[in-house]
This record gives sequence, structure tokens and C-alpha cells, in this order.
Amino acid sequence: MTVWRIIYILAFLIAPTSAILGADANQPKSDIRVLVDISGSMKQNDPQNLRVPAIQLFSQLLPENSRAGVWAFGEYVNMTVPLDDVSKAWKQMAMRTTREIDSSGLYTNLGSAIERATFGWSKADPNSKRSLIILTDGMVDVSPNQEVNDRARREILRETLPALREAGVVIHTIALAGDADESLMAQLSAQTDGWYQKIAVADQLQEAFLKIFGQATEQDSIPLDNNSFLVDDQITEFTLVLFKTGAAKPVQLEKPDGERFDASKDTAEVSWYEGTDYDLITVSKPMVGKWRVEAEIDPKNRVLVVSNIKVNPSLIPNNLLATETFDFSIQMMQQDQAITDSRFLGLLKVEMDILTADTDDTLTLQDTGKAPDNEAGDGTFTTQIVAPQTEGVAELTMMVSSPTFQRLRQKAVNIFDSPVIIEHILTDDTENYHQIFLTPREPVVEPDSLEIKALITMPDGEEVPVTLSVDAGFRQVGRVTVFESGGQYQLQLSVTGKTQNGRQFSVNTQPYIFETPILVAPEPEVVTEPAVAEKVVEPEPEIEIDWVYWFTIGAIINVTFLLLGFAVTWLNKRRAVAYAKKLTAELELPSE
Repeated sequence: MTVWRIIYILAFLIAPTSAILGADANQPKSDIRVLVDISGSMKQNDPQNLRVPAIQLFSQLLPENSRAGVWAFGEYVNMTVPLDDVSKAWKQMAMRTTREIDSSGLYTNLGSAIERATFGWSKADPNSKRSLIILTDGMVDVSPNQEVNDRARREILRETLPALREAGVVIHTIALAGDADESLMAQLSAQTDGWYQKIAVADQLQEAFLKIFGQATEQDSIPLDNNSFLVDDQITEFTLVLFKTGAAKPVQLEKPDGERFDASKDTAEVSWYEGTDYDLITVSKPMVGKWRVEAEIDPKNRVLVVSNIKVNPSLIPNNLLATETFDFSIQMMQQDQAITDSRFLGLLKVEMDILTADTDDTLTLQDTGKAPDNEAGDGTFTTQIVAPQTEGVAELTMMVSSPTFQRLRQKAVNIFDSPVIIEHILTDDTENYHQIFLTPREPVVEPDSLEIKALITMPDGEEVPVTLSVDAGFRQVGRVTVFESGGQYQLQLSVTGKTQNGRQFSVNTQPYIFETPILVAPEPEVVTEPAVAEKVVEPEPEIEIDWVYWFTIGAIINVTFLLLGFAVTWLNKRRAVAYAKKLTAELELPSE
């Protein structure tokens, strides 16, 4: 650390409070009510009763400046952990009384449970951060008569939900397998900007409650790097959450001076709960320096702190639309007031990490007075956040660091792909139109608030505005010209409107692409072959016959044959005369 940084830190520590702190910026007090389903169906969906350790973990993590209570509901509603300010005594009671949670309920009287648990929340209170957490595996079930059940469900949506939204209540819901009314749970959360999570098995309950803990409380933490963490002199208490498997070795904790201890050390300064699948260790007035823990490394492990210096982030919605843009800021607080001392602020590095299944981006927050920051040096560090393009869960980590301390604030956010569901119907009639249907994504957006501008890129590359008209309900329909040769269409939407909890938004959706087939076969192309020079076949020259020559030869041949014939005849005649004479002589009689 450089000398000037040391001087700045010392100056901050000894400076008068009025010179360090700015205007009062009290953070609202968390008021958390938990409803747990104990209907008989839980015997199948949670046979090991894992609801108990999950709720116990949640209750032990709650900061002592909050208020909380737990209710179990089936046919009847029972207050399992009385509503009160969270304290060490309250936490001890919660560990004991939550063991009574079972699966003995006959019905699932959710409406009555909400009414009982939300007493006192008749109107909004800016000094209270109200959260209602509902865990259930079933439908609204108050009677064997289905009409009665349907009426009870409608009452929740039409009367109870609007009243809670007006009172500033955020409803977080967990639908556990079975026959959980997912639609109802999703609507309760979306219309109050709460966290909705469906889980397939009860083993996931602890992780679900841990996520909701980040939504419902204002709790700082410090980095846990390779099972070590740095405690600064502003930390008055830390709580270490360590998850483990059944085969794990007993956890040990090592102080900066090298002293080691385990679960057997349970004193006024150290509270150690050793559970089946997690250890919870709270240390008051911890020694400053580097602490180490000997345990399994798990990304869910964390170190929560109570500190004189706190992170105060601006509101981040629990549900965002893909590519939605908003300004985000962080202040550092001391004694519930924003720190504005330039010597302290100059040492801070403020960042936001956004992690999704596909991306990991880090943004730097500035206090320079340049947009989107409003005023330089006022202690408010600002950046602009663009929500990820991919639908799913985004994990946000706010990080503030200086040469002497680090603070984190973690939060999960649901990302929805688009404010509308896009569909299309193709036609093979070249005199007709392809159709595009835009259905508001309920329960995310307010259907009647949407204003949509549509632009489509045709297969030939031309961009054409699409005229939209309202169809059944709030669905909007557009017509697109048919290309006989087929090809690719790209639809781009610009959508403004309000979410179900009244938040304004403006987004440009990702291109919606669809292909169309060829409807009319193109005429065959006439290909003209290049001219080839015609080969001229010249006639063979006539052969001139020498008739005199051939007449002479013929005459000679004829004369030759005549002479030969004459010679043969003459010879034959002579032979015949000679033979006749001889024969006459032999036949002639002798004379007397």
C-alpha cells in the first residue's frame, strides 16, 4: 500500500463524522413472513421433511435489524415462529419450534394463511421492506366442492393480491413438484415483482430459500476465496455458511493468529450450529486479519457480515426483460448515512458482475459526473445495466473494494425473453398473406399497456413496417406479403409498456426468424449455347476416267480369250481326227 493511501485512510478514520457522512439515507427494515404448506401431500413430495432444515437455515441467516415470523398451513393456520424482531433469542426459538413442521394438514387453505400472516400490512410503509414467502406443493383446496375451491382461488387473485401490491408487499413463491398451482404462484410473484421458483425435489429447498434470502434482506458479505476470507476492523460479526456432504470431515476454523477450533467451541463470541448438510458459524467481535476454514469448497458457501460500513445499492427488479436497460447506483453507508468524504471515495473500486449460463460480464461504476452519473464526488457510483439477452437466471454480484476492506451484495434475477410471445402462420396462397401473432406474456406484462412497433426484413432484404391490429383479447396480429420464391423473414419489435407491478419498460426484442417455402416453381432459364462454326465438308474431287486406255485393255483381253478359244478348239479337233484314224485302222479287215 502506498504512503498516500495510508494517509487518506487515517484521515478518513479520524475525520469528524459530519465531514465524512452526507445526507441521511435510512435503509428500510426487512419484514419477512414465511408460509409453509403442511398438507398431507407433502408426505410424498417431501418425505424426509427437508422443509425444516431449509427454513431453519433461512431463519438463522436473517439479520438482527429485521422482523420475521413463520406460519404453517393446511386446513388451519398455525403460527410456528411468532412474528417479532430477529434476535439471538428469536433464532434459538426458530430452531426449536420449526421442528414441529410436518405433513398432517387435510386441506391447503392458502387464502386464510395469507390473510393471517399479512396482518398489519393494510397500507404501504416506506420504512418497511415487506416480503411474503410461500412454499406449497398443491392447489387452493379448502373443500371437497371444486366450485368452492375455484372461488377461493379467484378471491386471492382479485382481492388479496391487489391489496398486498398496494401495500408494497413482494411475494416470493416456491412450487414444490406434485400438483402445485404453478400458474397461481407465478402470478403472485410476477404481479409484486417477487421471485418464483419451481423445484422438482425437496433436496433443492435450501438453495431456493438461499436465493430468496438475497431478495428479501439487505445483507452484506465478504469474498470467500479458496476457503479463506479477510476480516477488516469495521466488521463486528460474521456468519459463515458452509454446505457439506454426508461423508465430509468435521469443519475447522482457523483464526488469523493460527488458533484452530471446531463445533465444540460454543462460547459467547462463537455460535456453531452443526447440521446434517451445512454448518452455520457466527463469530462476534472477530479478530482482524485472514481467516481460514477447513471444509469442502462449495460455490454456495458464503460469509455474511455485520459492519459499520455497508453497501447501499439502488433497487434492482427481481424480474427483467431481455435487453431491458436501466441505471444502477451504489452508495457506501456509515451510521445509516451516505459517505461523501472524497479521501475515502477516491480509494474505492465499485463493480457489478453479471453471470448467466452463457455470459460473464463485469461493469465498473463511476462517480465522475459523466452520464449516467449525475454528480461527481457525491458518493453515488453509477452505471447503466443492459439485461442479458438469454432467458433464464442471472446472478448479480455487487463488489466494493478498497485497500482495507471488501464488501459484496449478491442477488439473483429472472430474465424473460420477450414481453410478447411471437407466433406465425404461413399460407400457400400467393393472393393471401402470412400472419404474425403477438400475445402479451402474462403474468410478466400488463397486456393493455403495450405499444408495439414491428419491422420485418423480407426475403429480398427490404425492410417493411408491419401494421398491427388487435385480435381476440389483447393479442395483436400483423400481415406479411407472400414471396412466391420463398425465403427468410426477420421480425424486429420495439415494445414499451408496464410490468404487472407497474414498472415502465422499453425493449427491442431479438430478431424472430422464420422460413417460407417456394410456392411457384420458377420458369426454366433458357440458356443460349455459344455458336459453333459449322464444319464444311468439301466434296471429294471427281476422278477422271481414261476411257481409251480401258477400251484398249478390254479389247486386248477379249482378243486373248478368242485366240485361246480358237487354239483349244483346233487342238481338240486334231485329236479327234487322229483318234478316228487309229480306230479305223484297228477295225479294218485283212485283204485276200
